[in-house]
Amino acid sequence: MRDASTKATLEQKIAQKLILDFRFFENDDDSDACKQPLTKLPDALAELIRSSCLGGIILFKENLHNPEQIIELTNSLQYAAMGSALGLPLFLSVDHEGGRVTRLPDAVSTSFSGNMSIGAAFHEHDDEFAKLTGKALAKELSVLGINVNHAPVVDVNSDKNNPVINSRAFSDNPNTVAKLAIAQVEQMQQHGVMATLKHFPGHGNTSIDSHTGLPCIHYSKEVAEAIDLLPYKQALLKVQPAMIMTAHIQYPALDSTLIMTKNGEQITVPATMSRKILHDYLRSTLNYSGLIVTDALDMAGISDYFSDEQAVINCFSAGVDIAVMPIRIRRERDVDDLFTLISGIADAVRTGLINEEEISASFERIIRAKNTIKIPDPTQKQKQLNLAESILGCKQHREIEISLARKALTVIKGQALIGNCLDKNKQILIMMPQAVMGYALKSALLALDSQYKIDSIDLQNEAADVSKNKIDCADIIIAGHIYPKQSAVELGGIEDLDTINQSLHKRRNSTQHLIDLLKYAKPLKSTIVFASLRTPYDIENFEDMADIAFACYSYNVRNVNSVYEGATFSALASALHGNVVPSGRSPVMLK
Repeated sequence: MRDASTKATLEQKIAQKLILDFRFFENDDDSDACKQPLTKLPDALAELIRSSCLGGIILFKENLHNPEQIIELTNSLQYAAMGSALGLPLFLSVDHEGGRVTRLPDAVSTSFSGNMSIGAAFHEHDDEFAKLTGKALAKELSVLGINVNHAPVVDVNSDKNNPVINSRAFSDNPNTVAKLAIAQVEQMQQHGVMATLKHFPGHGNTSIDSHTGLPCIHYSKEVAEAIDLLPYKQALLKVQPAMIMTAHIQYPALDSTLIMTKNGEQITVPATMSRKILHDYLRSTLNYSGLIVTDALDMAGISDYFSDEQAVINCFSAGVDIAVMPIRIRRERDVDDLFTLISGIADAVRTGLINEEEISASFERIIRAKNTIKIPDPTQKQKQLNLAESILGCKQHREIEISLARKALTVIKGQALIGNCLDKNKQILIMMPQAVMGYALKSALLALDSQYKIDSIDLQNEAADVSKNKIDCADIIIAGHIYPKQSAVELGGIEDLDTINQSLHKRRNSTQHLIDLLKYAKPLKSTIVFASLRTPYDIENFEDMADIAFACYSYNVRNVNSVYEGATFSALASALHGNVVPSGRSPVMLK
């Protein structure tokens, strides 16, 4: 691959600095919107990869259905890239963090209960679960031909109302975050997947989601060094992650420079476009030698303020190596947009807006990273598939999944009541934000004792009068709540905002519905169990109504052969049944 650096044209170097998504694609040029998932590489996109020398593809859940299909897709993408003039493999990346942000198909893979659960188990198990999950996630990705994971998240969740990080963070303690991140990076990279620390310089102290706006962090430089930047400083002393991803945030204490938007306004430069933050601090002060990649450039924190070309030029001028999702290609007619973008960036280099020597140095870093990528042998496809089927969701990984969920489970209130509150002669009522969560908990309880009498309420859809009738008959109520609401990153990205907005009203109603129902239930002397299913900050709003309160950190549910199951709900059932003594400790400060 090394000879690619001597023969590459400027345009080819620029193409290598781009990662696109092919999440949706269709050949119908007359359609207004495309929501057709791409699961097989069409000829038009194969030719685009070959002719442009494109650097990488980021894959989403819609692209990844089952092991055989995924292997066919990733292999065909790599074979197309190897047929380009440079013959360089693609970065094939995903956001597969575990917890709420996963991309592999739930039914066959292992997603674990996420970073905050690892933080909850930290006081007893140190970085054991970070190592175990990092290794398992990498093995399941690598065997499918995916070579980059945009994980782990090293944001320090300092704002309890953070809409986008929350349970994706290990902790609100930067030292804990650093240690767990180092362990995950080491394991991922030892097992064939390039890791990504994100979101630099820190997205933890904000109540705005950069998918929908441009957050501003108001820490002083001293506080920034002690909190947001500390995990990066500590990590880079121990490991060199293949990639570090930028945050679409303003951080005036680190760079208060003004930049012109597409509308002619002057705003504080986003970190993604800040040379002081990326080149001067990350590259020079912290001596980072790997690849600096952007978060998705179609997010509102960037796209509301800059044109596609302007955004990429600003990022490359700041020292970014790879621009992620700078344009959307959804139909054949969009293909030319890539060449237009590359041409515009090349013009910016030739006119001096971007330093050409830095483009070449960046290209060299990309080649060094790609020298580690193994291209699958087309004659060994069946062997690869057999190996994938033996690794994905294997017994060992499932055991880690349930062990983490149990060790993370945290009792906030009512320790003495746990293990004694369930009785096969008493009526149990489960109230969950979505029906599938109720199904998973019910299934887990019945697996422990088939004589339990269980009814359920779907908080999004059940009428108040029906719910109250069920409460009247209940001896034990198990209620779950999710805070904060779902973010676009959980579904995939900015294209999911419409879906989220449509469900937001229901989610708000379900929260108020739960509050009203628990107030109704409290005087009836039922035993009330409250389960916080994401960040535990919401417990303070329900604690007075609950006899027992748990922090669970996750609500992942998978459908396996028409049976709903989830490690968190299995752990909760085992604790209430008395089989498991919860030992987790909240990794974030509660009231």
